[in-house]
Amino acid sequence: MLRKNGRLRAGDLTCKGNPTKVSLAYIPFLAIYRSAHGSKTCGQSQKRTSREILKSFTDNRTCPICAKPDGKRFGINDSLPIPAHPRCRCCALPIIDNKIKKPIIENAEQEFRIGRSIGAKAHNYKIVDYSTGEVFTFVEGTIIQNVKVFAGKGVSTPLAEEVKNGLSEQHGGEPEDWQHAKGIGIIDFYGENRKAEVHWFQADGIGRIKFKIKRWLE
Repeated sequence: MLRKNGRLRAGDLTCKGNPTKVSLAYIPFLAIYRSAHGSKTCGQSQKRTSREILKSFTDNRTCPICAKPDGKRFGINDSLPIPAHPRCRCCALPIIDNKIKKPIIENAEQEFRIGRSIGAKAHNYKIVDYSTGEVFTFVEGTIIQNVKVFAGKGVSTPLAEEVKNGLSEQHGGEPEDWQHAKGIGIIDFYGENRKAEVHWFQADGIGRIKFKIKRWLE
């Protein structure tokens, strides 16, 4: 907490669920974080989920052990890997959500288009071919057709408990809101256009994630 003189000292702060004192060197980052979110204590926020994000104090003294998990998200029941070592400066901060989530997917089985613009590449989906480990993107301007939800919310086939709970923990939303969907799209295959059946997960307020190539169609 803040002292009466408005200054912070090492030992004044603790990470949620972890009694370790926050390093003095980490205090400036926490002060900036709190100022930006209108919060004076590590556990307070205007509206928070049950998840936390791990932040490392990154500078020329950051070790590989602390640099690797920087930005990783943890569920409320997950054990936090901090302190990672003596004098560790990492801290877990609550994930703030000040915006009311609006449905991004108005029709779960509606065709959707991959944008065509100067910055379209930045908004394209990454699609993994797990048979080879290669990562592709859709051809800009292509329309994902024959969209169908085959598991999860709204259909008779449920998502496995560990799948929907994992999606909720990692990306947000309620476990019951997640769906497994598929469609046909044109993949940018090293400069050539190839049609493929693609699968992904989706949820209102979150969007479409974890695209993978199920099978090549040509």
